[in-house]
Amino acid sequence: MSFKETIREILKYIPTIKSPERPLSFKERLFWTFLIICVYYLLTITPLFGLSKSYIQTHYFFASLLAASVGSIITLGIGPIITGHIILEILVAGRTIPLNLRNPEDRRIFEGLAKIFAIIFILIENFPWAFFTFPVEANHPEMLVRLIMYIQLVIGGLILLYLDEICTKWGIGSGISLFIAAGVSKTLFIRAFNVIPDPSGVPVGAVPRIIYFLAKADFNSIVWPLFSIIATLLILVLSTYLQAVRIELPFHLGRVGGRPIRWPISLLYTSNIPVIFTAATIGTIQMMATVLSRAGISIFGVVETVCEYGRCYPVPKSGLVKLLNPPTIQQIYFKILGHTLTYYDILSIVFYLFVFIVFSAIFSYVWIYSAGQDPTSVAEQLLASGINLPGFRADKRILERVLSRYIIPTTILGGILVGILASLADIMGALARGTSILLAVMILNNFYERLIKQHIHEIPIIRQFIKVEQK
Repeated sequence: MSFKETIREILKYIPTIKSPERPLSFKERLFWTFLIICVYYLLTITPLFGLSKSYIQTHYFFASLLAASVGSIITLGIGPIITGHIILEILVAGRTIPLNLRNPEDRRIFEGLAKIFAIIFILIENFPWAFFTFPVEANHPEMLVRLIMYIQLVIGGLILLYLDEICTKWGIGSGISLFIAAGVSKTLFIRAFNVIPDPSGVPVGAVPRIIYFLAKADFNSIVWPLFSIIATLLILVLSTYLQAVRIELPFHLGRVGGRPIRWPISLLYTSNIPVIFTAATIGTIQMMATVLSRAGISIFGVVETVCEYGRCYPVPKSGLVKLLNPPTIQQIYFKILGHTLTYYDILSIVFYLFVFIVFSAIFSYVWIYSAGQDPTSVAEQLLASGINLPGFRADKRILERVLSRYIIPTTILGGILVGILASLADIMGALARGTSILLAVMILNNFYERLIKQHIHEIPIIRQFIKVEQK
């Protein structure tokens, strides 16, 4: 039996979501998308049975990027799904798995393999969290409780996997993107409107906090929650604007009598890929530093455990991990007032900005070559489609040279700009991490463009707007 036949036989035993038998309307897809979001939010607030009540979430850096909710049954979020997909793509690209993704049959096998890999990584990645990471409640049989926690985590991961498939076939766009946007939106909403008081009796959310201090005529305390809201709105507006900025190169389509067309190059040519990789790198260093520091190894710096109000959490104290945790503007202000500001704090801010900007530019440049978006690959794609520059013969070298003048500088500049936005949002103390805000804006923009292309005549507001424009 050949490799492909073996995979087909295995896929027969793996449940799959049936595709709709007819094209779905916008209202139907909107209903399924809304339902999936509701189920996702329920999963994020479903706690693990047996998890110690003293546990406090400490891996916020990864939570937004992976649509995760640490301590719930979807602790790892979409992490195992993405990991499985990346590993599969590497194996296919390296010819270890013989699949031609241009072939529809091979493409279906690839999608089935992606599900198999996701299930495997759901089983693997949740194991250390259940058996080694999470503390369990006292006076319970530890191994039994840990096994129950592991089963819960696996079930949560599988539910998320099939929700993604339902969204792809019955909803709007990718479920993975939807979960990320929903997770970031939830974080922004909670940090803006959470009315639950902290140990000092002041509401946690920025808006209730402002109202609380206004009622007490404490105008000085209003400044910082208001500043967080303004910083968040500023990053949202700037990221939305930058995503809309693009350069349009004039081309002609030779196959249709030289019809002129315009080929756009977005300023954020590599989208949010640079900051995702940069944030993931920094987050990995932070997590490794925490684990190694507990073992007495300070390669990445020292991380100490601080306990207050009955809960304990790690705090970077020195080394690389401290430099990658700069103080916010609010913390700097109070340190200046208390005469506790050190050169280390200033160095940490400069270093954090430097790392985010430089790494984002580097990852942006590397990504275009690994993803086939470099001038050479784009030139080949354009020529294969019969598209060429007006006034030039159809020569790959000429087209590549012209594209290089725009793609390379745009790639590096775009990486620098998203790096600046993401790092500034963190330092300014926005309501969510800069990487998360950028990610949410770009995902929602993609959802909007998909709606416009596929369901433009089914949306009353847009249909009415088109009529007005035509008049």
